[in-house]
Amino acid sequence: MGAAAATVDAAVHRAGEKTFVDFSGKRPPLVDRRTGELRRVELFVAVLGASSLTYAEATATRQLADQVGAHTRMVEYFGGATALWVPDQLKSAITRPCRYEPDVNRSYEDLAARSWRRTFVEVSRFSAGLRTPPQGASSHPKEDGMEATATARHVRENGSILAQVEKRALIWMAERLPSRINADHLTILGLLGMVGVGAAYWASNWCDAALLAAVAGLALHWFGDSLDGTIARVRNQQRPRYGYYVDHVVDITSALLLCAGLALSPYMTPTVALLLLAAYLMISAETFLATHACGVFRVSLLKVGPTELRILLAVGTLCLHARNPVVELFGRPWLLFDVGGLVAAVGMLGALALSVARNGRALYRAEPIVR
Repeated sequence: MGAAAATVDAAVHRAGEKTFVDFSGKRPPLVDRRTGELRRVELFVAVLGASSLTYAEATATRQLADQVGAHTRMVEYFGGATALWVPDQLKSAITRPCRYEPDVNRSYEDLAARSWRRTFVEVSRFSAGLRTPPQGASSHPKEDGMEATATARHVRENGSILAQVEKRALIWMAERLPSRINADHLTILGLLGMVGVGAAYWASNWCDAALLAAVAGLALHWFGDSLDGTIARVRNQQRPRYGYYVDHVVDITSALLLCAGLALSPYMTPTVALLLLAAYLMISAETFLATHACGVFRVSLLKVGPTELRILLAVGTLCLHARNPVVELFGRPWLLFDVGGLVAAVGMLGALALSVARNGRALYRAEPIVR
């Protein structure tokens, strides 16, 4: 009675949230009824996180084709799909293992997305590159709740053109940053970078060289804004709700600083800057609503994300410094950044319309009217 009880952190799962899938390490024997031949097969197992309802079937191999078939029959058995599938050590599901942000096989992701409700893949920490669990921890994510991509009830999805290259670069940098630098420091650094960008555009009224400072500020903003979340994941110091809230407050503030600087510069009219800011705020609001309602936070739209936008803005700024900021269109002169701002605003509003249609359709199908 005097012995101290061991403390165990139990993972809590909501109904309809997660399905844990894996192949058993043991290969049970299967007898062919026609030939009497005995052969070893793979055992696919799926468990609902909340109820522990289990589905199992034997497959010939662990290859992707057998895995897709097993998942399809699993969904039929359960009568639907949960919001997340959590594979554990499935090599055919992970194209590039990584301890922090592994790459999921495209066919596997497509299978999840085509389920009766929109389902996403959340990779177990151990399948992401940690070969053996820490001492005292189970190798199965359901038992210890250790998952590399665990978030505050949503999945982060980035399908931009530079997403994979950027992810590798950010992880490389995060692993080499001094331990005294944390995510909060990087968030503040990114915000200060955008303060510098706005001030540089304003200062370009008197000095063209300030445009070069704006480009440097954009690079500083990318470093802080993109690396803060990565360093938290690399060090396993995620604070999902705090990070999500602070990051997006800073993003909105940064957009305001950028548009204010452009409006005060000689390169963009205040009306276009205001339209650009309004389009950004509208698409941000829809993204936040979709994150809450659909459980996925999309970083990019139409293959364009924050990094691509920064690069386009930096290239345009260098063009302003090197050449005449006025272009001829439809027989009349236009400010180069007015044209770019209008194109960006129209693009964001178009992406907003597509996102509303897609998410509305998915939610309508997920919650049919009961008659």
